[in-house]
Amino acid sequence: MQAEQRLAIFRADATAAIGAGHAARCLSFAQALIGAGWSCVFASGRGANGALPSPWPTEISAVELTVDAAAEPDELAALWPEGVDLLVVDHYGRDENFERACRPWAQRILALDDLADRPHDCDMLLDPAACRRDVDYAALVPEGCMFLLGPAYLPLRASFAAARRPALARRQREEKPRRLLLSFGATDPDNVTSAVLDILARANRPLAVDILLGAGAPHVEAIRTKAAASPFPARLLVALKDVTGLLSDVDIAIGAGGGSAWERCCLGLPSILMCTAANQHATAESLRAAGAALVLEDSKIIEDYHLIDALNHLIENDATRRDMARAAACLCDGLGAQRLIAALDPPHARDGTAIHLRPAVAADAECLLTWQRDPRTRRYSRTSLIPEVKQHNTWLSDRLGDPECLFNIIMHGAEPAGVLRLEICAEDNAYEISIYVAPERWRLGIGSAALEIARTLLPEAELRAHVHSVNEASHALFAAAGYRAEENWYVSQPAAEMALSNSAFRELR
Repeated sequence: MQAEQRLAIFRADATAAIGAGHAARCLSFAQALIGAGWSCVFASGRGANGALPSPWPTEISAVELTVDAAAEPDELAALWPEGVDLLVVDHYGRDENFERACRPWAQRILALDDLADRPHDCDMLLDPAACRRDVDYAALVPEGCMFLLGPAYLPLRASFAAARRPALARRQREEKPRRLLLSFGATDPDNVTSAVLDILARANRPLAVDILLGAGAPHVEAIRTKAAASPFPARLLVALKDVTGLLSDVDIAIGAGGGSAWERCCLGLPSILMCTAANQHATAESLRAAGAALVLEDSKIIEDYHLIDALNHLIENDATRRDMARAAACLCDGLGAQRLIAALDPPHARDGTAIHLRPAVAADAECLLTWQRDPRTRRYSRTSLIPEVKQHNTWLSDRLGDPECLFNIIMHGAEPAGVLRLEICAEDNAYEISIYVAPERWRLGIGSAALEIARTLLPEAELRAHVHSVNEASHALFAAAGYRAEENWYVSQPAAEMALSNSAFRELR
């Protein structure tokens, strides 16, 4: 019997003034949910959908609400009287009052925010800024709200994760920049693009310029005219379908600090970042602190010498670009939508506690070292040597600084319970798994739950694990998870191939 399809409603607006960033990240999440079997509907306010991303996907319905903000919960309830499984709210004009009014018909509520300036009545809260901490929202959400903080949870289109590896490889080659991208959001209401084009005309650098705008941008024709008259090759790209391909191919970007900044990070694109709106400061600070972008202060964004100096620095310093590309890629890996799906439907340990994965951070060093020094953990390790503090910290820093290493802490409820690390294999689209559970939490099924999440994160990759010949517990773990034994290795096929194999097996039966 087929399970009933679950329904998610997204409340987000997209106008020339607001931009399309809220709608774009919701759209990325909606497409991932549809791939996981959900049905999704976008609900925009009255007259507030003029800048929705185009072309709009046919598999996602869109409705325009007809009432004022205070009456929206009632209108939404009338549209879906049987209730919805998930309400996603991504709107600066909606807070706990709106969300509380939606409680009778919304089973769960996910709020997306990046300001930390108003209370929410939600079950889950997502803020993609790398500088955010639980304390920023602790007094703004109900007790028990799940925090999804940092760019690891930002939903991007699946094409970004797919294009990431070749894009990062290209960034590490010593090639002089030839193409520059200008991207100030889908609408660029203040026409920053035009001011930057004027500065570039005076900079006299041998770069071809690609200008990216959405169909709802108010200054499209003026920018088109200016690009045609530029002293350098310039082309305007409006509502481009293959943004991922463009960001993979260009060498440097000058752009705003909205959602597109994380797209650039995912593909390791060295960037000069300008805050064109107040809500972009947290993102800018995140990238500045990580060395992932050159950030210009608000007062300097249209002054020639500041921008030209930053541009010259990137063009002339190969090592700076390589380091920036690596730092940016470590911030955002493009798997945020998969992490959200895993958070919505977490597997549980045998004691009923939900299991989650969260990205490891430098502050985990002491906990990790304690686990690594436990004889029960080291028993089946590839090396029996107990690490010293300095050696351990260097190893952890290297792993966290590797954009091709997915280093996760296994969470047993709110408590760290182990490690699941996924490192990409050089030769193909496969990841090697390293997993261990804290000895005091053995026999709770935590390892099995973590492997289930790993498959959700990487549905199209082959997963491999090397298991010591006498490690009976790990042999049983991977066998029970459906991994195929190959000498001292266990292999899990990509989800699509596994489905085909299971289908063929059912036909044979």
